[in-house]
Amino acid sequence: MAIITGAHMLLILSIILKVVTSAADPLKLAVILPFGYYGEEYSATINNSVQLAATEIDALNWFPGSSVQVDMVDDEDNRGVLIRKANEIINLGYNGVIAGSTSTVTKLISYTLTSAGSQGWANVAVFAGNSDYAQGLSDLVIKEATSYGVKVLTALTFELSDEESLDRKILTLKNSGARIIISLCSTEADMPPLYRRLSKHGMIGSDYVYIGGDAMSPAFSQNLTDEDIANFEGLFITIPREYSSSSKSFVENYKHTYNSEPTDGDAGHYDAVYAFAYAFKNIMTKYHLTVSQITSNAWKSLNLTVGQFLDFNFTGTMGPTSWSPNGEIEGGNYVLLNAIGQKWVQIATGNAAGLSFSQPPLFHSGSSEPPKDIGTLIDDTIGFTKPTSAVLIALVTIMAFVIVCSILLLMVFRTHAVLKPVSPVFMALSALGMLICLSTVYVDAVQEPTIIWAGAFPLLPIEYCDVVNERRYFQCETSSKVAGTAMTAILYTYNAILVCGCCYLALATRNIYSAFNEAKAIGVAIYNIFFCVIIVLIMKYLATTNVLVGFAIRSILVLFAVGVCYTAIIGRFLVALTRNVDPDTFGVSSPDSSSATSAVTTAKTRSAATSRGLFKSAVLPVRGSSTITSSQWRKHIIHLVAKPLGILILISEKDPGKGLAIPVASVNVAIKDDACFSVTWSKGSLTFQGRSKEEAADWVASIQLSQMSDDMSVNTEKGPAPARHMRHSISENSNV
Repeated sequence: MAIITGAHMLLILSIILKVVTSAADPLKLAVILPFGYYGEEYSATINNSVQLAATEIDALNWFPGSSVQVDMVDDEDNRGVLIRKANEIINLGYNGVIAGSTSTVTKLISYTLTSAGSQGWANVAVFAGNSDYAQGLSDLVIKEATSYGVKVLTALTFELSDEESLDRKILTLKNSGARIIISLCSTEADMPPLYRRLSKHGMIGSDYVYIGGDAMSPAFSQNLTDEDIANFEGLFITIPREYSSSSKSFVENYKHTYNSEPTDGDAGHYDAVYAFAYAFKNIMTKYHLTVSQITSNAWKSLNLTVGQFLDFNFTGTMGPTSWSPNGEIEGGNYVLLNAIGQKWVQIATGNAAGLSFSQPPLFHSGSSEPPKDIGTLIDDTIGFTKPTSAVLIALVTIMAFVIVCSILLLMVFRTHAVLKPVSPVFMALSALGMLICLSTVYVDAVQEPTIIWAGAFPLLPIEYCDVVNERRYFQCETSSKVAGTAMTAILYTYNAILVCGCCYLALATRNIYSAFNEAKAIGVAIYNIFFCVIIVLIMKYLATTNVLVGFAIRSILVLFAVGVCYTAIIGRFLVALTRNVDPDTFGVSSPDSSSATSAVTTAKTRSAATSRGLFKSAVLPVRGSSTITSSQWRKHIIHLVAKPLGILILISEKDPGKGLAIPVASVNVAIKDDACFSVTWSKGSLTFQGRSKEEAADWVASIQLSQMSDDMSVNTEKGPAPARHMRHSISENSNV
């Protein structure tokens, strides 16, 4: 039931009344309410109270030559009818309207908002019926909550007749994590079925507190079951405080005039008539107007603001009353009722500034200890002390120490034969980048703003309370949302260009030969970073994880990416350095490493001993189409045997069991660019890479000399017969 008080008056309507009446007309006020809905008894008591006020004002002679007339209008509890009736009232020349409304002071702040701080509550949910009354209260709670330091976690509208929808709404309410729920039923009849449904979903108990509006005050006048009474236990409602120390004269006059006690709402309507009378009397005095100018609405030509119209104070039956410049009532007194047993018990009185408790509140648990407004939040901040973050930070620290030591080794041994071919400076710069990547884990752990933001738009640590997952954490957010979004977009774009560009270069250089496969190693490192970035983006924008899990995944990806890069670009070279590996044999690996090393050493020695002649050996990178080569550069041991065989032999460095013998008489040999030469025959084509252009030219000359020597031997029939037989019996493409 909407209680009509001085706080509820729609004084603003009096400003827009336009019809001018004669000077003899009375000061006409209309009370518009759903009297048919509330019944004849309620209508009669309201009429008694407003007529009593009008009689007293006439006796005071505030408007000489005129009188106060108050008429009752039924809006049939229908908004469309209300609008139509209001237009009729305006057209009939009424000077003011007293109607049902919900002032911002009656928005349940008496307990849910004003006292939230004292109870330790900062989060509420609103669960309102679909009536105008319930929705009006809901809108005002949502609008004003933040000004009282209260956050509305969710606001839902329910329809009791649709049980399926009601169950969905209750589950949504439960999943919001709210424990303090403003339950706004349209009438007291809605309470039993609603609270039974809430109980079914486990939302009636010691963890929950429900606060209702004044429409729920007749709750215990219904036929309630034991279940209903148990569900209502600990419920709170707020209603206007109609009777105070200043109510004595009104009560006595009412009883004397009507031979009965005043009921709920009577004092409020009584004060409302007096409030209009005070407003018009104040205008007459301040602006020197006549009574006829008031009753005819001629005062409207003053173009007063709402604040000017309400610029007065008075003490009515309900206590001292005043208004703010925007027309909201100030200083309204309210009562907090607590459902204990099978009745409402008044436990506090107060106003928007606060409550004065006459006894402690009793919650559903039977205790006066207020429940928490949300569940106990798990501290989901990261820091360095939690086991998960401590282990990850330790691993990052170890890796950072290894990288720092590696940088020192690279600088000290920068001229070493193992390091020099791949540029120690390049490796040191790469290591420095890895250290920067590792430092982000420390920044992430303490949630500190990075140096990038230490300008006009610094990052601020914002606390988040995830009441659904019951976790508390901090995230850094820039003081300017636009600047933060722009900076994030710039960083993402820049890094995306870098990653994509490096991936392209890694792919484009995959076939470039290098002594230690640097191109392949760098490619592996880049591809690894690319996939790590993809995982991070999926985690950030498509997956939902708590803060600690997200930190763990990001840290592991950083460790993995840095570890792979370090191993591929730096680590393997430093291992070779510390083991004193021969630069000429570094990188050789096969099932029989001793035989491979021996073969390379032998080839090296023979090559050095015979730079030109009938026998020549070396270790060269080779690629091309044959049974033992591919499009990738691979090291092979090369033997050129002129007499008596006249063949070019290739043996795989990594697998000496694989080889190829090519008769030199049937090949075409030619110099190519970049210290390379090619060998082509009927069953394949190979490209060899020398250490220099001179070495490539030396090999071409040696093969051509072998061909000439072989031709001379055949033409003059020189050489032992067994040798000639062996030479011609060798396949052009055979394994050795």
